Amino acid sequence: MPKGMLQALLGIAPNSQVLAPADLSNCIFRNTEATDSIDDVVRAVRNLGTSEDPTLQDPKITPVDKYDRTRTFPRMRTLHDIRRDWLSDEEHWLAIPEGKTTRHCLTHAPRHSWKLMVEFFLALNTNVGSWIHNLERRDMMLLGSLTENIFGFAGTYARKQQASLAPILTGWKRWMEFNNTNTKRIPKDGWLVNLRIAGSISTNTVEKAVSWNVGPHRYQRGKKEIHKIFEQGPPIICLQDVRIPKRRKNSVKKELQRVFPPYWIYITTAQSSRKDCRDRPYVYLVLTALHSAFFPKVTQMRCHHSRQMDSDIRREIDGRFSITQAQTPTGTTFQFMNIYQFTAANPTGQTDMWTTTEKWINKQKNTRIIKQGDLNCAHPGCRWDYAQPLNKDIGTADNKLECFLKNTSGHFYTQQEHTWKGKECRVALDHVLTWNYHHTPQASRPIPKSHKKFDHCQIWTQLPHLDFPKRANTARTTQPDFSQRIDTVFFKRHVDEWKVRIKSQIQGDLDENPTGQALAHLIHKEQKILAKKVRWLQDKASKARRRAGERREHRNKTQNTLLKSISLLTTELSETAPLQPKDRIKGATKRAMQGLGFLHLRTTFQKLVRQQDRLKVLLTAEIGKAESLIEKENLKQSRRDDRRDIGRKNEIFKHGIKGIRK
Repeated sequence: MPKGMLQALLGIAPNSQVLAPADLSNCIFRNTEATDSIDDVVRAVRNLGTSEDPTLQDPKITPVDKYDRTRTFPRMRTLHDIRRDWLSDEEHWLAIPEGKTTRHCLTHAPRHSWKLMVEFFLALNTNVGSWIHNLERRDMMLLGSLTENIFGFAGTYARKQQASLAPILTGWKRWMEFNNTNTKRIPKDGWLVNLRIAGSISTNTVEKAVSWNVGPHRYQRGKKEIHKIFEQGPPIICLQDVRIPKRRKNSVKKELQRVFPPYWIYITTAQSSRKDCRDRPYVYLVLTALHSAFFPKVTQMRCHHSRQMDSDIRREIDGRFSITQAQTPTGTTFQFMNIYQFTAANPTGQTDMWTTTEKWINKQKNTRIIKQGDLNCAHPGCRWDYAQPLNKDIGTADNKLECFLKNTSGHFYTQQEHTWKGKECRVALDHVLTWNYHHTPQASRPIPKSHKKFDHCQIWTQLPHLDFPKRANTARTTQPDFSQRIDTVFFKRHVDEWKVRIKSQIQGDLDENPTGQALAHLIHKEQKILAKKVRWLQDKASKARRRAGERREHRNKTQNTLLKSISLLTTELSETAPLQPKDRIKGATKRAMQGLGFLHLRTTFQKLVRQQDRLKVLLTAEIGKAESLIEKENLKQSRRDDRRDIGRKNEIFKHGIKGIRK
């Protein structure tokens, strides 16, 4: 705790080393909440500072008259109950409040002001002028003006001392003089009351930047956790390994912008030539979101690669690396890098990624750069429970990170906690690096326990309020929601289907003598039912259009089924060649046999059937039938598209362009 703050909380003289029971009781009453326990207060006091702070001191204040502290701090009691019992033991019955305890404090959370009091007493021991300037930058103009008049060099006190040719005291000496001055104009406890009021009012919240590797669950399964991050409103959000298919990238971006309109959202994706266990190409994607209240102007930058780089690695880097340049309301320019580095098993990809990033950073002179993401490497001492010496690839990856920071003169804080946890080891793979800028140490936040196993922790980095001010109005305006609007052209086309659906939901006849209020209520209720069914049909049609846009050309349900059956039959046909008896039957061959009617055959009989020549003829005939059906479906699809285009043109000719969705 800073020098002098403990005495200020107790309300005693700055140099006093003893306290009275009344002082302790008043301090408890002023600085605790009604449900606080002793552990809560002790924990709050310990969080005020750390042992590395040079201004901390060991409190040596002792109670007078050998006061027994066990009477004041029994276990499992709230502090207000303790105070009531103590007053009863001391026979101060008139001071015991009757009935419900009433609070005479200035706020419902008085300890919120302790942070401001810590800043004040630290400034007394260091530099009061810089703290006054800091208050003005935080929009605390009134408190800054009062501090300048009482403790500053250009205030009322300084001018008065200068006029009388008296020395101007500063820092701790001025605080001692101020406490010794006790007049009606300057009350002794007036300044501390002012600090409590100003500190209890939350002026500027602490903003943070978040980085998270979503991991193997993809966007669809991790959607709930991603939305929770957006709901907290951090200025900077960097997500890696989101795994959104390229055909759904635009729809996901529009969905996020619709649900969270204040954010600028940028998605970079690339498809790898490698395939996963389901024979699907691996998709690399990083998502960067910036809050428009903190960054009114945002531009996405493109990083050029070397022509000598392998084409597959160059394609993957486009989906693993994103650069966004943003400007704060004060005009300061930042560049944010969102990176998902290659694993240690791909040293060539890691080298190319570091080389590309290093060239870009060296070109950006005097530009503030913040780089965060999954680097797939660790600083020295950030790997736990690993076998020593480290694996060659892992050690090489860590050395590349150190060489990269040395060549670019980057700043970083060593992560004290793990961000990725394996079966028997832990490591800090997610980091925040900066250039031409310093930030506070980041903290990892583990995902709450759930049925989903997220292997990476979230990295939250505190952002200084002075560098990232927030505007009252966001730069991105909320787009109007047209989902509840009824499309008249759509309603005219589907009026028959609408009549069928509302036929069973419309209410029957009224009573013989209905009142006007009952009639109006029934009409209003039926109008809601009619409009609800129209909107349901519109939503159904919009989802069908979205799915049709995400599918490839000529890919309806029948066509997908036929293509899948052709793929299975072709795979089985390729396995009809003479094989060894020990060769296993693949899953595609089993499914193809089930489609041909061989439902419940053992593995031995399936191998015998697979070696028959008759099976080859049967498979060839089935593949020919499926291909002919595909051609017919393609022809039907093209005719259906032509009819849809002709109908749209006829609607435009009859009703005009207004009301037609392009």
